[in-house]
Amino acid sequence: MNTPISQKEKKRFKFVGDRERATYRCEIFLRPEHCYSNKDGTGAVMFDGYSKHKFHDEPKDKEKCLTNFVQRIVANGYLEKAYYIAFYTNKNVGKDQDELLLEFNPLQWKKLIVSQRIIQTYFVLNDYLIKLNEIKISTPASKELKPEYAETSKASEIELFKMYKHRFVTKEALIQHCRMLKERKFPQGRVEGFYFAYLNAYPFS
Repeated sequence: MNTPISQKEKKRFKFVGDRERATYRCEIFLRPEHCYSNKDGTGAVMFDGYSKHKFHDEPKDKEKCLTNFVQRIVANGYLEKAYYIAFYTNKNVGKDQDELLLEFNPLQWKKLIVSQRIIQTYFVLNDYLIKLNEIKISTPASKELKPEYAETSKASEIELFKMYKHRFVTKEALIQHCRMLKERKFPQGRVEGFYFAYLNAYPFS
């Protein structure tokens, strides 16, 4: 259970990543001028970040968990300090088994953000990335940008998931329907399952 953090605690708060229990991790490759050195002369060129704080719970909604994680990395200024940032699942069975979800290439504006198919139905995250892509990353606005979560209450209408009642003329219409389901606070997995099940049952030509 998360507990409120006082103003004094916020000032000295330091995020401690939970590498064993975090759902997601990221790899941050620092630009030479931002690499830090230890007393023995060694330094960090790449380091891992984690979505879960060691002493706090993650959001149960995995889209919100990943979106908040990405936003935290951006807010901490790493788009200005790194030349490459990649976000992965964190399966704890070896990094080579983790799935690549999202890439940032801060020095390549045309390929600044590359998202993989696995998160194409993470609508809040994708909206955040679109807005982020429209902002120059060297400005304070990029660090201050926040994801926009719907405030509507969770719906329970099973009718919304009956495919034979919802035949979409275009793929965009299907995507808009899934956006509405997410706005009504249906779980990410259920919405994503509906999306891919519909495409399998009624593929667009």
